[in-house]
Amino acid sequence: MYLAFTLSVVFYMFLHSFLAHNKVKSIIYNKFMSERYYRLFFIFYAITFLMPIAYFYFTSNKTVYFKPDLYIYLISIILTIISLYIFYISFKNYDFKEFLGLDRLQSANKIHYQLNTDGINKHVRHPLYSASYLLMAGVFLFSPDNYVLTACIIIAIYLPIGIIYEEKKLIEEYGKKYIYYMQEVPMLIPKIKNYLKK
Repeated sequence: MYLAFTLSVVFYMFLHSFLAHNKVKSIIYNKFMSERYYRLFFIFYAITFLMPIAYFYFTSNKTVYFKPDLYIYLISIILTIISLYIFYISFKNYDFKEFLGLDRLQSANKIHYQLNTDGINKHVRHPLYSASYLLMAGVFLFSPDNYVLTACIIIAIYLPIGIIYEEKKLIEEYGKKYIYYMQEVPMLIPKIKNYLKK
């Protein structure tokens, strides 16, 4: 069961980047579905493929590394709340219809959005990924077993790779404007010195 869980998480991460690759998307657009429906398909896949991972996790016998005490639970809750708050303010900074692909259902042509560098994006380029690391730490402290640790390690390794692929696409779309943004704003961790100056 542990091997099946591990392979399913690795496959999920691989498929996530594979389906987001521009060449793969072009093939899918030409042979299987219109571009305007692709984002909805991608969201549907992302939710559906979590089900076997959840099944393997909840039906398995796990190795627990330590028993969390009250203080560890408290740290876990604090990290989780902070991560959820970052997710919340991050999504406020994005168009939710765009994120879900609902905007494309109303337009046959691709919609070109302006690069959004306001809000939390002034401090980090990928706040959703920053929040993901905090959430993983919180979840592991709450459930410190081998399955959670394995998933966290795989995701922690995958996220920088996902960022590299994502930023290649953003450079293609926004050009020098995004390159300048990369030079000025850190990827995941805000520059502490900027706050010390204030």
